[in-house]
Amino acid sequence: MNERPMKRFLQLIALVLLLPNSASAASDQKSENTLVPPLREEMWAIPSTLPMLAYMIRPAGDGPFPLLVMNHGVSLDPKERSYFPVIEFR
Repeated sequence: MNERPMKRFLQLIALVLLLPNSASAASDQKSENTLVPPLREEMWAIPSTLPMLAYMIRPAGDGPFPLLVMNHGVSLDPKERSYFPVIEFR
């Protein structure tokens, strides 16, 4: 058997086996360098006949930032609230 085709075949196998590891290492390095920016969180009690709370989250730093308004209700009665668990959006 000729050694040259066998050597090429082994090199190809080694390359195929090493490619996923190098891609994984690159994605791990990228995720380590990505920082999550800090958030400013505030809770406001809105004066009204019904008790209402507003929860505001803003990025730290100077704006302008895009605005997202989510309106949803949560009952203050624990029994009613158990049917609809509070979901935290981040």
